[in-house]
Amino acid sequence: MEPNQLSNRKRKIEEMEGEDRLSDLPDCLLHHIFLIAGTEHVVKTCIKWPETLELSSLRNLETLKLVGLFSGSFSVCALNLKTFDILNMEKRVPYSDCEFVIVAPKLIKFKFDGYPPKLFSPKNLSSLDQIEIDMPSNRELNLFTNKDMKKKEYALKVLQMLNAFPIAKTITLSMNVIQALSYAPALLSEHPSQISNLKYLKVKSSKSTKKVMIPSIILDYFLTSSPLLETSLMKRPTKLLHKGD
Repeated sequence: MEPNQLSNRKRKIEEMEGEDRLSDLPDCLLHHIFLIAGTEHVVKTCIKWPETLELSSLRNLETLKLVGLFSGSFSVCALNLKTFDILNMEKRVPYSDCEFVIVAPKLIKFKFDGYPPKLFSPKNLSSLDQIEIDMPSNRELNLFTNKDMKKKEYALKVLQMLNAFPIAKTITLSMNVIQALSYAPALLSEHPSQISNLKYLKVKSSKSTKKVMIPSIILDYFLTSSPLLETSLMKRPTKLLHKGD
């Protein structure tokens, strides 16, 4: 084979390795992949999801982790699902146009990392015990000319997402979520907490934060529906350096 042919072949292989080829698969084939993966109890993806996707036959799945760029409508129905993580990697703007619908009666732990979705509609989460929500920095909101209105809209999305889990007993929030809730104090009165079973509120701070305090208005918001609430502050784990690193 000529050197030019070898070079072209190598370049083609490198281009193919860098492509997100799963994103181009038809929905029916994606469904089949999830059904096969369900037998191993873990599904982890890193693709750009199609605008409309329904995962409704995940009967044996107990742990599900979805990683990617989400947009449009996204539905999951998994009757035996116990742990569910969503990492939305969209970081460009502090808004997400995705709509999530989750049906998982045995779900115990739910974790969401990303900007709050346009619509979040969990249904029949009768076993839910723990939720954890983290969001990227909200600094981009200050770039809008109507930043006060944008901050209020953002805070409302966060509130709606939180109140979609009324039976959760333990909630872990990042400081970015706490900050978002404090953007519009009036909304906290207009949309009171629906989380009546809440027992523990945990707040994670970044490792660069020296002193962390939960604003009283945020704490009062949760105490209204859960007067016996216990709170705690957590530091994000730091990476241990080994000798010689």
